[in-house]
Amino acid sequence: MGSERGWQPKAAAWCLRDVAPKVALVYLPDRLDFCAQSENWECTVANSGFTKALRLQNASEFEAVFSRNRFKVSNRYFLILALPSDHCSRLGIVVAKKNIAKAVQRNRVKRLIRESFRLSAEIPEGLDIVVLVRKGVDKLANDDIRRNLQRLWLDLASRSNSAANKAS
Repeated sequence: MGSERGWQPKAAAWCLRDVAPKVALVYLPDRLDFCAQSENWECTVANSGFTKALRLQNASEFEAVFSRNRFKVSNRYFLILALPSDHCSRLGIVVAKKNIAKAVQRNRVKRLIRESFRLSAEIPEGLDIVVLVRKGVDKLANDDIRRNLQRLWLDLASRSNSAANKAS
C-alpha cells in the first residue's frame, strides 16, 4: 500500500487544529464580531441568548399558565397564553408532533419563536407566556412566521396594557 504511486497519508483532524487560525465567532446582540487569537479553541458565545431566566422550565410553571391565564391572543397558526408574574417575561413553547410531523420543522418554528420573543420590544415585563403552535405553520416561510408573531406580540401588549390601565 505504501509503495503505490501517488499514495499520501491523510492528515489527522487534531493536526489541523494546530495549523488553522484560532479565531472564534462571538455573538453580540447588536453585531457580529470576531475575537482574534482566542485563548480557547472552542467558539465563545456571549451570554445574550435565550437563557434559563427567560424560559418556563418545568411542568408546574406551564400548568400555571394553562390553568390561570389572564391574556389570550391567537390567529390561525398560534395561540398565546399569558399570566402576570413577579419574574421577567418568560417563554414556554409547545409544538405537538401531530401538528408538525418533522422534527426539523418543529425545531425551526421553535427557533423562530424564541428569536421573535427575544427581539420583540413590545412584550411587557412580568409575563409568563406559553406559545402553542397549530397545524400548518411548517408550510409558512420564516418571514411569514415572524410577521404573525409580531402581530400577536403587539396584540398581547395592548391587552396587558389595557388591563393594567383598568386596574389603576
